[in-house]
Amino acid sequence: MKQFFSMLALVAVTSFSASAAIQGPVTASLSDEMTITLPADQPLAAEYVVDITGKFANEAVLQQFCESFQDMGVTYRGDFTAGKLYISPSPITDSTGKTWDAARWNDYFKARAPKMQMYMQTMNK
Repeated sequence: MKQFFSMLALVAVTSFSASAAIQGPVTASLSDEMTITLPADQPLAAEYVVDITGKFANEAVLQQFCESFQDMGVTYRGDFTAGKLYISPSPITDSTGKTWDAARWNDYFKARAPKMQMYMQTMNK
């Protein structure tokens, strides 16, 4: 009986850990050219996180970046100390009635990358 309760407790902890992991931000990538890429093989998440370690000169540059590029239903939140950039894209429905998925957001981020890269070259000194 003791073994049964031990097994039940292990299953409960494992289930809780798995569900907690799913609720956190999904990992995305950020290229050297400042192209953000969301994983397109899964549904759009509420929040993504990318590693920005060494990409921003200081906290002020990161915060200004986050403020400068919030548009089209996407917000950015930076944590300079942790080296993380959090990206929250809102579901957008275009003029054809299609809601943007991760692949459509990736197209948007690819188009924004040159402006983000220019910002980095100018402000990140």
